[in-house]
Amino acid sequence: MATGPLAVTIHDMSLLWFRRSRRQEAKPGAPQPEQKAAAARPPLRIRGLLLLNLQPTDGLDQIETAPPLGARQSVIAAIQRAAPGLVFDANGRGLLTAGDHRVTIEVGPADPVHAAVASAEGDRGVEILKTVIQAQRWRAYAPRAGVFIEPDALNLFALPDAAPPAPR
Repeated sequence: MATGPLAVTIHDMSLLWFRRSRRQEAKPGAPQPEQKAAAARPPLRIRGLLLLNLQPTDGLDQIETAPPLGARQSVIAAIQRAAPGLVFDANGRGLLTAGDHRVTIEVGPADPVHAAVASAEGDRGVEILKTVIQAQRWRAYAPRAGVFIEPDALNLFALPDAAPPAPR
């Protein structure tokens, strides 16, 4: 066992650490630091994603020749299975709106559907869009960034709702 000034310092440090950890213990129902950070962050939004029927190994040069997503009614039904509550109008614009999120997927009036354009607002909206992309095994292309976005990385490319629009 150490003696002298070093022993006191180690002892004092361990007491200080113990006291701090006791103070920071969670009280039932009290928000955790991660929850506080999430609550302080504005909700996310992502706009103008092009949904394509491409393989993960396909590159940018395959965008123009991507196979269709499928027959219009099949594509709409598949999207609605992945995102229950999303309603399409006669022009092929699907919309799902709730208090804290919004998802829009436009497949257009053509049959077959060659591509869809998707947008999501709110954290939950981004998650719903991720579910749709994963369920259909589609690729999401962000034309403004010029990159494909993997479903798990959608929230990294989404901007906070409070972010100013990008300059043109």
